[in-house]
Amino acid sequence: MGGCGERREEQAGAHACVGAHTNDALNAVVEVTAALVLLNSLHELGVPDDSLVQSITRHSSFRYAGRLAYEYFQTPTSGDESGL
Repeated sequence: MGGCGERREEQAGAHACVGAHTNDALNAVVEVTAALVLLNSLHELGVPDDSLVQSITRHSSFRYAGRLAYEYFQTPTSGDESGL
């Protein structure tokens, strides 16, 4: 029996595995979007950039959003065309 990586429609848990991956990605979209909206709002209110940078490094919700962004939304590095 295969895991979530296999696409076997007759497998009882296949749809649950796809759903779990989809939910994780949607959670990443929500968390990253919320962090960006908050940062942009603070920027528009005139909070200095150095204070925003400190917020990003000190507050766990921003660090968590950064980890999710790195995990789910990476782009190929410049010069690496294997992702095209």
